[in-house]
Amino acid sequence: MTRLVRLSGNVLLALIVAGAVYAGTIVLKTKRDNAEAAAYTSEAVAAMAANWNAEELLKRAAPEWLSPADKSGVKALFSRFTALGKLKSLHAPAGRIGNGAFPGTAINGTWAEYAVVGEFDGGPSEFRMVLKRVDDGWQIAAFQVRSEALAGKK
Repeated sequence: MTRLVRLSGNVLLALIVAGAVYAGTIVLKTKRDNAEAAAYTSEAVAAMAANWNAEELLKRAAPEWLSPADKSGVKALFSRFTALGKLKSLHAPAGRIGNGAFPGTAINGTWAEYAVVGEFDGGPSEFRMVLKRVDDGWQIAAFQVRSEALAGKK
C-alpha cells in the first residue's frame, strides 16, 4: 500500500511539473506573439501611411479577406486617406492577442486585434487591425481607419 501511495504521489508530482512547464511555454509564446504583433502593426501602419499606397495593405492582407473587386475598392479608399496629409508620428499600438476562433471571422488559430493612433497634418486618426498568425508571420484580416478629418469626405 505504501508503494502505491508513493507511486501515486510521484505521478501527481510529475503531472504538476508537466502542467507548470506547459503553462510557462504558453505564457512565453503569448508574450512573443504579442510583441511581434504590436511591432507588425506599427510597421504596417507606417508603411501604409507614408505615401497612402494601397499596395502596402494589399501585400499584407490575408488572401481570403479581399476579393478582386475589393482590391479596387481599397485603392479608392486609400485615395480618400490622402486628406489626412503627412504622417507626423505614431503612438504605441494597444490591443490583445488570443488563440481560437476570432468572433465574426473565419480566423481560427492565433489572432491579434490592435489599434494605433497616428498624428497627421489633418489631425489624429486611429487605425484598427485584426491580424491572423500564418506560420511565423502575420497577415491583416481586417483594417479600418477612424478620423474626424475623414468625416463627410466622399
